[in-house]
Amino acid sequence: MHGRVVSAQGLTLAVEGLASWLHIGTRLKIAPPGRPPVPAEVVGFRDGLAQALAFAPLEGIARGAAAWLAPEARLAVADGWLGRVIDPLGRPLDGRGPLPPGPVARPLSAAPPEAGGRARLGPRLDLGVRVLDAFATCRRGQRLGLFAASGVGKSSLLAMLAAGADCDVAVLALVGERGRELRGIPGG
Repeated sequence: MHGRVVSAQGLTLAVEGLASWLHIGTRLKIAPPGRPPVPAEVVGFRDGLAQALAFAPLEGIARGAAAWLAPEARLAVADGWLGRVIDPLGRPLDGRGPLPPGPVARPLSAAPPEAGGRARLGPRLDLGVRVLDAFATCRRGQRLGLFAASGVGKSSLLAMLAAGADCDVAVLALVGERGRELRGIPGG
């Protein structure tokens, strides 16, 4: 089962021939001639065409390029991933080789656990930043988000949290940040 690209604008591709089998979130592979396939995800529909957002540059993709269904994205996370830098698709960005696969592959996109089924938060967590420990206390298992304008110190604060938090594992997600922001974070 395959379709073809009929237009491209920015990173968005319009794909015909597959729309009746697709839904929002379906993964596709787009095949530029003589290059590795480009992964994409369906983000909408317009005029009978599927609109797909590419996860890689579109160099070489032309009108008529083949598009086909890709398997659901899954990650088999293992303890060997600790201290590694990965992209949103689970590909390593730190130049330290491939990631070891874990025992169970889980879907990349999944529904959150039901609120009533979540574990209670653990004991108080020392973040290693006195002002946060005094005015924004956290507990083990809690999520913490930092949102502010550019240039005000979010990355510096993340580096302080990564270095000073009293925990075994801290997962940091830099959404929409530049790669240079990683240099100030331990392990980045």
